[in-house]
Amino acid sequence: MKELIFDSELMFSPNPNNKLAMISAFEQDENCWWIGCPDDIREETKHQLMYGNLFTEAFNNDPRLKQWKFRLIPFSGGDISNISPVFRKSYPIGFNSLAEGCDDEMMCKRGLKIRTAYDVLQEIRLALGMIPIYNEALKHHLKAGYDLDSVSRANFGIGKCELAYPDFSVRQNWIQGAQTSVIRYALRDVYLTLRLFESRENLIDPRTGRRFKLRSMEEAINCPAEFVWFSQRFGR
Repeated sequence: MKELIFDSELMFSPNPNNKLAMISAFEQDENCWWIGCPDDIREETKHQLMYGNLFTEAFNNDPRLKQWKFRLIPFSGGDISNISPVFRKSYPIGFNSLAEGCDDEMMCKRGLKIRTAYDVLQEIRLALGMIPIYNEALKHHLKAGYDLDSVSRANFGIGKCELAYPDFSVRQNWIQGAQTSVIRYALRDVYLTLRLFESRENLIDPRTGRRFKLRSMEEAINCPAEFVWFSQRFGR
């Protein structure tokens, strides 16, 4: 089984004929980045994907850029099921992808049935003594300051990419024509998740500055984070 770091920006409008999707994933064994976009993206955007400095910006000029391969998967009409071969026989790794209404749930609704094997945010919450699961009923148990941007800035000095229109949503940016900006934004999210996963044994708490470490992939697969938390709290 391969490790696959991923993130999705699902941007579906109420009109069924106007569905947009953006998925990015990094397949570690293959050193390959997969970029899923609507099949009607502009030629200018395709050119930026193939020949522009989009990747250099998204990946903070990481020296591994020369080793990485890039593949574009077009979607038609918002049906994202054709990216399923990338997820097959893999351990998906995400950031807050298991939460209600987030990546796993939304992608399943759009034809790609996956289950994240390692949610970095869940593991951070577990390691720092917070309840790892997120839903509306439990949100008062969580502390602010552990979003992807905050944790990444504390650990690597870089955060999420800013959208071309920062006051607009991802979907609004896309509709306004900032396709390259949205793709860069989505790729940076996966890049930061990759960096956090790689550094999981030596991370910095953005609130306290203390060092901590996350569980291994094997531990996460064998025992869900929420089960560990409840066992610790209630002695089961």
